[in-house]
Amino acid sequence: MRIRNSVFVSAFSVILITAFILCGCTSAATKKIEGNYEAEFDSTYVLEEIFKQQAYDVKAEGVIITPYRLSLKDGNFTIEMDVEGYNKSFTEYIDKNIDAITTAMIISYGYGDDEESKQEFLGYTTFDTFDEFKEFIKQDFIATMGFDSMTSQTKTGKYSVSGKNIKFKQDDYDFKGTVNPDGTLTVEGADVSPLEFSKAD
Repeated sequence: MRIRNSVFVSAFSVILITAFILCGCTSAATKKIEGNYEAEFDSTYVLEEIFKQQAYDVKAEGVIITPYRLSLKDGNFTIEMDVEGYNKSFTEYIDKNIDAITTAMIISYGYGDDEESKQEFLGYTTFDTFDEFKEFIKQDFIATMGFDSMTSQTKTGKYSVSGKNIKFKQDDYDFKGTVNPDGTLTVEGADVSPLEFSKAD
């Protein structure tokens, strides 16, 4: 009986030690990637789709970036879109390309891209100058995006690490990630996907 109990205690001890070691490894892996991260998602396709639908042949330059932030601490995560950063990038893109956008617009209406054609086009509008028209179009695009009412789409929950795999768990939705050899994190299924996060300065 003592031998049997001794064997049982030894076996149970091994199980406890193994569980403790595994738990320790998981905690260490989780702690290892703790910190603040940032990612940039190319959202230029939003406007490109509008141009396509309206048959505007816009020769635009640059990209529209939507920044994202990720915080990992004590097994908890927060991931959110930076609305202010998105607004800034979108506005800068419109500013940079407003000439190309408005030129493409009036060409789609059957006018040319020379000054005489622009003045003829203005004759059918309430604008006094082409600059007024450009400013109106710029503000209209920005207003259409609805930045004033746009939310950061914040997601919070728990995360765990197993090897190079990360599991993000919310109350009603799970998504995944990967720890890359260079220390960056790839997150898939959070909002837009994939998001490539780097450590924030």
